[in-house]
Amino acid sequence: MNDYFKKIFNDFDDTQRSAVTSSGDFVFVRGGAGTGKSSVLCCHAAYMLEHSDIKFDEIMIFGGLPHSEKEIERQLHSLTGLNYSESCAHSFVSFCNKMLKKYWYLIDGVKPYFKLLDDFKRNAILQEIIENNGRPFWRYRDAPSETGRFIELLKRNYVTFEDYDKIINGGSFGRQYEYIGSVYGRYSEILRKHGYLDVEDLVNFTIRLFEDKENGFVLKKWKKIFVDDFHNITPNCYRLLKALAEDALFITGDVSQQVLFGFRGDTVGNSIDILLKDYPGIEVIQLNRNYRSGVSIIDAARRVYPPGEGDSNILPGREDFYGTVTAAVEKSIVEAAFYIGRQIEYLVRLKTKAFPADSDNDHTNYYYDVPVL
Repeated sequence: MNDYFKKIFNDFDDTQRSAVTSSGDFVFVRGGAGTGKSSVLCCHAAYMLEHSDIKFDEIMIFGGLPHSEKEIERQLHSLTGLNYSESCAHSFVSFCNKMLKKYWYLIDGVKPYFKLLDDFKRNAILQEIIENNGRPFWRYRDAPSETGRFIELLKRNYVTFEDYDKIINGGSFGRQYEYIGSVYGRYSEILRKHGYLDVEDLVNFTIRLFEDKENGFVLKKWKKIFVDDFHNITPNCYRLLKALAEDALFITGDVSQQVLFGFRGDTVGNSIDILLKDYPGIEVIQLNRNYRSGVSIIDAARRVYPPGEGDSNILPGREDFYGTVTAAVEKSIVEAAFYIGRQIEYLVRLKTKAFPADSDNDHTNYYYDVPVL
């Protein structure tokens, strides 16, 4: 292992080091924000490449946040000191796009020249459909976005238009569901006609690719799958993950964020519980030290979660760093967001400028200095 890896590894606490060196085939590293989950994942990948017979092109790492795969790739390069012609780090979307470009001929309904539909074009198509169908009789602030959101949720739960049509015709549903069905059907026709796939189509067609056992030769390429920030996973991405992770799986996740954002409906409800049920023998390693936030901020976080929920037992990793907590009660989430934005603007832009450039102390505030709970 190179000097950079040794430095990072030596700075880890005992629990982090045990996660890095774990020999388990299925491992779940759980911990709150600031506990070093992503660094542990990258170090484990580097450690495994050095101490096992698994090669670089036999692993796949999925980043949990938009563009986080680039940071993972950079970190892995620093830890191993090796250059690779092909990246092993992807978002689920970029991975699916790559697979369909390569194996389109194995999947009915995918054309070799398919185009990825962006949000602007999707909303434009939905706007045209809604104008031709007549505006919905219920009030939407933004009919294309709201209708598109509903269709997106259906697709994320692997519900095709044909499935949805059978459900609507086989039961007693309100007119709004019939209306959405007509929009969904027309939307699907337009995408097929013009060779478009939206993001959910990318994932769902890739699921079909890997769930078809006749395509097993594609799966044999990867011996271990990594997933960072598992709590952000959507239902269809989780189904894809299960199809991919037959031999070994190493994931990180934050139960607290699952509790906070489970209401949105776009992630797997109780995703951690479902994971533990689907992989009953998985090794669970709990990270309890937060190296990002001050003592007072961690104390405030403990008050948010009742004992036993989330990561309420988190410990400060920096005892000499306290930080500042400000509590504010606003009438709506929008007003709360504006208040938080103004406070951060004050800290980063205005308060920093109040100190002379030749000051003996560093009074500079950065955006990453301000956690938002």
